[in-house]
Amino acid sequence: MTRTRPRMRLALTLFWALLSAPVSTLAAQEIQSLQSIRQAVEQAVRDEVQISGPDAKIEVGSLDTRLRLQHCEQPLDVFFPQGVRGNKLTVGVRCAEPKRWTIYVSAQIRQLAKVLVAVQHLRRGAVLQQQDFTLKEMDINRLRYGYFTDFNDVSGKRLKRHLNRGAVLTPAAIAVTKLVKRGERVTIVAETDGIAIHAAGEALEDGAMGDIIRVRNLNSKKEIEARVDGPGRVRVGL
Repeated sequence: MTRTRPRMRLALTLFWALLSAPVSTLAAQEIQSLQSIRQAVEQAVRDEVQISGPDAKIEVGSLDTRLRLQHCEQPLDVFFPQGVRGNKLTVGVRCAEPKRWTIYVSAQIRQLAKVLVAVQHLRRGAVLQQQDFTLKEMDINRLRYGYFTDFNDVSGKRLKRHLNRGAVLTPAAIAVTKLVKRGERVTIVAETDGIAIHAAGEALEDGAMGDIIRVRNLNSKKEIEARVDGPGRVRVGL
């Protein structure tokens, strides 16, 4: 008898282990994993906003680890109760079978780009030089006042306000040089098939390089729109 009891105990232990394993596995399968919810939200946002590439990232808000939602037998239904506006979204996730449930998750879209940032304090009137800036990766969705990604776009221009160390260079911080002033005479250049035609005109608006302004042709007296092409010169297409 003393030799059989340990064997009986071992058999009973194995028996209960076999019974309990399927139950625990089934319990895990009946709970919807939080990771599956996060993945469904991320994919839905990516599809809805149509963003792609390594510079586009979607951050899904944290989910309560105490959530015990019944596993959905159908693909999760993801919807946007407030629509898709801006880079901060509220996303709904619901299940129809076998048990109905709905939760709401926050998501944020981040668009990363390397932008020009000052490496030292720069005074008003300073001429922009490449050594004064570095490129820093930032979420451009948060840069409401604009930014630059290439120093060649601002080389040689002047600051019209102080720029602190670490600050993003914005278009509003740069003094724009007016190449054409209202009321002054300008040369209108029209070019087609390699042939350039010049005419005298009068600027009806101020304009910096690349601006489109109204100009009066002094010969025909007609008002036209032309692009500022240099000091006292505008260009139109034919």
